[in-house]
Amino acid sequence: MIFNTYYLFISTIVAISLMISIYLHFIVKKTNLALLLLLITAFIVRLFIASIDPFLQDWDERFHALVAKNMMSNPFKPMMRLDPILPYKIEDWCCNHIWVHKQPLFLWQMALSMKIFGTNEIALRLPSVVMGTISIYFVYDIAKMWLKNLDVAFFAASLCTFSYYQLELISGRFSLEHNDLAFAFYVTASVWGFLKYNYTQDKLKWSILIGVFVGCAILNKWLTGLLVYGGWGLYLLLSKTERLKWKKWADLGLSLLVSLIVFLPWQLYINAQFPLETAVMHEHNNLHIFEDLGHSGSIWFHINQMRSTYGQYLLIFLIPGLYWVLKNSEINKQITIAFFAMIIAIYSFFSIIVQTKMPAFTYPVNSLVWILISLGIVQVFR
Repeated sequence: MIFNTYYLFISTIVAISLMISIYLHFIVKKTNLALLLLLITAFIVRLFIASIDPFLQDWDERFHALVAKNMMSNPFKPMMRLDPILPYKIEDWCCNHIWVHKQPLFLWQMALSMKIFGTNEIALRLPSVVMGTISIYFVYDIAKMWLKNLDVAFFAASLCTFSYYQLELISGRFSLEHNDLAFAFYVTASVWGFLKYNYTQDKLKWSILIGVFVGCAILNKWLTGLLVYGGWGLYLLLSKTERLKWKKWADLGLSLLVSLIVFLPWQLYINAQFPLETAVMHEHNNLHIFEDLGHSGSIWFHINQMRSTYGQYLLIFLIPGLYWVLKNSEINKQITIAFFAMIIAIYSFFSIIVQTKMPAFTYPVNSLVWILISLGIVQVFR
């Protein structure tokens, strides 16, 4: 009874704030205030989702939670079992002592949150709540800069606010939960930074920030975090006025150097401190490409997964979205092609080359897909 009352209370607040936000955007035309209210709505929804299950989920939240808890007192010695009394195999990622199976940034974030707010499930999930909320702003701003359409930007942000897949990652219900969400967050931040670099005067600042975002993405998952540099390089090659300017390539090089400064020290550190465990980790990462590590699927696995990630009925609008973004002459074609290439690259790589299939492997480009779906919806119903 108490839970039902709490659920009704939260649902009422969310519904009212969302309706006011829609009214402010479409009727009153106070877009900044509408976006702020939408972000507040997104935060409330995510905080509620984080608190709805007062226990750790089996795969893989409980393992990540244990390593993060141990990192609270020793952040530079990632451990699964503090005192391994019985013999163990370093190849068994679920049961060993030193745990370098994943990159550490998302674990550090969880450890810091629990250090501040206490060792509990909500504190553990709070970084995902915050990143999930901020990602709504990234989606809005990416759409606004890319498509020059505030209605599409607001609609895309609204869809992401209630994105089932992201909410389930925050609750820990889907495998690789907080790890995949953090990775997608930093990749999205790098895409946002790329647009900021193109549409603002302070090129140096945004080159450095993109490098920081990319470095953080790699410190969460691995080298797929470099994705934005492929799009950036293609954009320069396609731009007749940009590709001959050495300063533009120097900015890209500087950004790449910054990313190395961010993620490389940890790789050198674990190679020196935990060489055997690190070698096993790298071998395991490579096996994902060449072998099916218990997660099988056809070449169409990730295409089929889009129905769960975005909703099979909403996904229908991706086609008109693609049509309209190519038809509109006011949209920067070089940026559009760069974004298309990033989407195609990540889906092709994990569909055709990588043999192990995991639902969130293609999730880092979710912001671009949501924007295209929203564009299709707005144009069809307009």
